[in-house]
Amino acid sequence: MAEFEELLEAQYSTLTLIQRIMINYHKLPKARRTATAVRSSIANLKGYWDNCQLQHAKLCALADEDTRRLHEYFTKDKFLFISDTVEEVMDTLSECLERLQPSNVQLGLNESSSSHETRVSHSTFT
Repeated sequence: MAEFEELLEAQYSTLTLIQRIMINYHKLPKARRTATAVRSSIANLKGYWDNCQLQHAKLCALADEDTRRLHEYFTKDKFLFISDTVEEVMDTLSECLERLQPSNVQLGLNESSSSHETRVSHSTFT
């Protein structure tokens, strides 16, 4: 059961790291809140989520019937809570990234509008 408790502690530590991603992002000075910073946060989030999934699989494998029936991790469906948290953080980061990156639609509009501008030719006097 010691291995179960260690995995459980690691799972909750990883949840804390996931929850801190947005806190840490918002602590950055505005100049450092770039698309690169958001992509880095997304990569970290994906790594933490992969880790959570592995730890959850190990917890399920180690837990006997009584543990699954009685332990708070299973009775309160903590893995679902972690999954929901990851989804919320990913949605927020994706929205941040969209705001920081110009969309292809906007780029296309800007390019097409500039190509339709009327050219003014200047007469040359000789």
